[in-house]
Amino acid sequence: MGNYTYLIIRTETEQKELLEAKNFLPFFWLTLLDEPALARAEPTWNYAFYVWLNGDEYERETLDDIWPRLTNIHLHKPELLANSAKAQRWLQHYHPALAAAYQDFVRYLLAHLPAEDDHIHLDIYSLAGMQGAEGLLASLREQLTAIDQLHPGPLGSLPPDLLALTGFASLPPAVGEAYPALRQLRAAPPPPARPPTPPAKGSPRTAWWAALIGLMLLYTSYRGYHKEGLSWLVASVALAGGAALVAGIFLARLKKVS
Repeated sequence: MGNYTYLIIRTETEQKELLEAKNFLPFFWLTLLDEPALARAEPTWNYAFYVWLNGDEYERETLDDIWPRLTNIHLHKPELLANSAKAQRWLQHYHPALAAAYQDFVRYLLAHLPAEDDHIHLDIYSLAGMQGAEGLLASLREQLTAIDQLHPGPLGSLPPDLLALTGFASLPPAVGEAYPALRQLRAAPPPPARPPTPPAKGSPRTAWWAALIGLMLLYTSYRGYHKEGLSWLVASVALAGGAALVAGIFLARLKKVS
């Protein structure tokens, strides 16, 4: 099972899931938030987390049946515009290559919000299952503070990956189709393949043991020859000893060259 998150559009006439993601919060969604939105959501998040930990099955089902979800974060159009403007300044400062793509993302959202009282819901509470409601809120606040104060903070590097930044389109058209700057973002390239590991070469200890075993076998065959004369057993031991000695000498030279 995964922790799914959704960006939902709500207007006077409809509600639809515009974007979704699994087990992560797309960075462009994060930039739409602010501290007042988190403060509004905090009591409900804490209550939902308490019910999830301590409530009975009826309480959990009752909470799940409420729609829209009580844990959704609501953002009206003016809030979206103000927060995206702050994020645009932050991107221009730290990630200018993504600024044009972010502008297209905001245009994509606004195209689905024609009226002034239209708004979006961010259904991201499922991520609290990984770190708890307080932990998730603290992480979001830390990142939003970095954007507000125009410093990199914990955000680090951002991948030039459309899906990591915007999530997946729940409905056609895809988020990048109508906007050239978003369309230029491609999936992050896979890491380069590691060169094949060369076969391990014999260590000095291996060569030494091979030579020692060879000498011991040769000595044994020598004693056997003087005691019993030449036999198949004596000859076999001598051949084995010679082979081991040659192998030890070969491994020692090979290691020295390498």
